[in-house]
Amino acid sequence: MRLDTRHALIEVNAVQPLSLTDALGTRLRGVSGTTWVTVDNEAEDIVLSPGDEWVVASSQRVLVTSLRGQSSVDLTAPSADGLPPVHPGLWASGLGRLAHALSA
Repeated sequence: MRLDTRHALIEVNAVQPLSLTDALGTRLRGVSGTTWVTVDNEAEDIVLSPGDEWVVASSQRVLVTSLRGQSSVDLTAPSADGLPPVHPGLWASGLGRLAHALSA
């Protein structure tokens, strides 16, 4: 099955890792638990705790799994213009600051 979405909250565990292909520019943000991210053909892995963010900088396959028990990650696909995605909360915060600046 193929899901086409720009934003998703995914739960992962150590038994069934999530495999991402063509994920260049996708932002991963740890939501709960400890998430382990490994990229094919890269020497270093990434560990995400809640609140940590990482952007995929490779076209290689990315495996996402939990280190202990279950974890969840927030995935945001890159924008159509190729710029790294902005977390919706940060975007809303930025709009609020802009509106405040314009009204001042």
